[in-house]
Amino acid sequence: MNDPAVQAIETVRRASVLIELGRYEQALETCEAALAIAPMMVEAHVTRARACIALKRYRDAERAAREALTHAPRDWFAQFLVARSAMLAEEPARAIPLFRATLELAPYDAITHVYLGVCHQEIAERADARRAIERALELAPNDPTVLTNAARVVTEQGDALAGEKLVLRALGQSPNDGKYLRMLAWVRGRAGKDVQSEMVAREAVRIEPNSAQGWWTLGLAEWRLQRLDKATNALVEAMRLRPKDIDIAYDLAQVLWRQGRANEALDVVSHGLTVAERDARLEGLREAIRREPRRFG
Repeated sequence: MNDPAVQAIETVRRASVLIELGRYEQALETCEAALAIAPMMVEAHVTRARACIALKRYRDAERAAREALTHAPRDWFAQFLVARSAMLAEEPARAIPLFRATLELAPYDAITHVYLGVCHQEIAERADARRAIERALELAPNDPTVLTNAARVVTEQGDALAGEKLVLRALGQSPNDGKYLRMLAWVRGRAGKDVQSEMVAREAVRIEPNSAQGWWTLGLAEWRLQRLDKATNALVEAMRLRPKDIDIAYDLAQVLWRQGRANEALDVVSHGLTVAERDARLEGLREAIRREPRRFG
């Protein structure tokens, strides 16, 4: 195979397969090999962006997607990946106009509409969020991604029962999908169904035992039920699987403090502050524990 164009196409195809297999670092390396052959190949830049998103390298993903747009300004999926990268980088206000630009190129893409709704909800633009998710549900009433993200929005707007119905529709299509079970556990927790939330979270962990999100969800469910020892065990496992997640560290430290284990709680806070040196929540929790180490327990 001596034709460089054919070589590049086949290399990008391999990268896509590697992404599907969860081998993201190898996929990224394979994209780099394709770009060495064909530096202006749009699909190679797009696939590189996908690999970077999977690796949570959102800035790199956005750069790769923007590079694709320089060669194909009307490539809607490249524009979508720019917006998605901004959303995942927790910049919803910046993501909103980027998703709107995507809709100018692909006005009937339901996933874009639902992510637009999620971003509006993140910055408390409730009416805009509701309009966006309703449009997404019109376009794709049975798409699990649409259903679960719509559930997130309506639940955060105070209608957890409606959110539960949406998640159950997604689960009807994939009853053993861990991420949908985790969403159901979260929604039921917001609805005050703590026992059911814990049961679903435990099933999610059974199905996907290496999911940090699953153990975190279970830990929070146990915490709501005041089973603090079990909550601690679940959150420790979540932190083992995702040691740089300061949100998990924050929750674990709180649970330990409530058991009267102030020194251990401070150790967890210190660990979190090695990841994010000036995190205001962790610093505030550290000071609270130091002031009243025996407040709980």
